[in-house]
This record gives sequence, C-alpha cells and structure tokens, in this order.
Amino acid sequence: MNWRRWVAGGLVFSLFLLPGPAALAEDWITKGGSPQRMSTISDPQGLIELRPYWETEPLGESASQPVVVNGVIYHLAGSYLWRLDLDDLQRPVGEAVAVSDPVKRKRVAFNVAPGGAFIAPQSSPSYSPQTGILYFGTGYGWLWAYHTREGWFRPAELDLGCPIVGSPIVIHHQGRDIVVVADRPNYPGEEC
Repeated sequence: MNWRRWVAGGLVFSLFLLPGPAALAEDWITKGGSPQRMSTISDPQGLIELRPYWETEPLGESASQPVVVNGVIYHLAGSYLWRLDLDDLQRPVGEAVAVSDPVKRKRVAFNVAPGGAFIAPQSSPSYSPQTGILYFGTGYGWLWAYHTREGWFRPAELDLGCPIVGSPIVIHHQGRDIVVVADRPNYPGEEC
C-alpha cells in the first residue's frame, strides 16, 4: 500500500512541473475577430497570407455580405443596392452602380424608410436562380424583390417588426418562390 502512495504523490508532483498552457486568454479571438474587436486580423493565419485582389470605392455603411449572381456582384451598402459587373477573370468592369428605377431613371434608396430615415442594411441578399430574383430585407421591416434579369423591383410591406436582420431563405416550390425572413424586436429608442 505504501508504494501506491509514493506513485500517486510522484504523479501529482510531476503535474506541477509541467509547463503552463500555450493558449492564454489574450490569444483567443473574440467578437469582432480580434482582441481589439476591430473585425480584422493582421497577423498571418495559416499557410497563406491573404491580400486584396481588388476593391471598390466606399459604398456606404453596411453589415451585409455581397452576393455574386451570373458575373455581377450585388451589395447592400448605404441607401442603395449596388451592382458591379465582373469580367471572365473575376475583375471589376467599371465602377459599382446603384440600382435605378428604369422609368424614373433615379437611384432607388432601398435602405431609407418611408418616413425618410436611413437604416443601415443588416440583411444579406439571397438569390433564386429559378426566377432570377434577389431578395433582401431592410432595417424598417420590408422585404424587397429585385429581378436581376429584367430590372424591376417590388417591396413586400411586411407587418412583422423591425428590422429584418438575417438573410432570407428562398425555397422554390411549384413554380414560385417562398421566402422566409427573420426579424428582431426594436431596441429602446429605435423606431421604424
């Protein structure tokens, strides 16, 4: 019995001699992608170093992600839905252009509420390849449909609260699109 105590004591003592953990609290990536919450990581992360291939001029405030549809990038930023054509090598052709009303020949401010307040986009667009329609939500609770081939657009004035924060889910069934969106309640002081 005595030798078991010596072995157990030796194991406990050897655990105290082991080096500390390699990953300390300041090494963990936090909200925003870095300990400074800057949404960027400047040090190399893996086998390759990422660098910009190309970039556009600033288009406006946005929390949404762009989507590529048939060689065109669509992005909600600022008040508008922007489109940027790409060549065969995925390089931009010209500058980003805001989607315009084909009749009025005026840019459509999708992210401006009917009362005139700008609300930064939080919903990334979703595309239905069967119908050619791009769906996206707004900060004032409307779902928009933009036809990428014909250029028309229509709002669905949903009475579901503000804002639509998630990317719409598009289900194509029996020749039509069924679109599911997510909203969240208003924060105090936030109104549509």
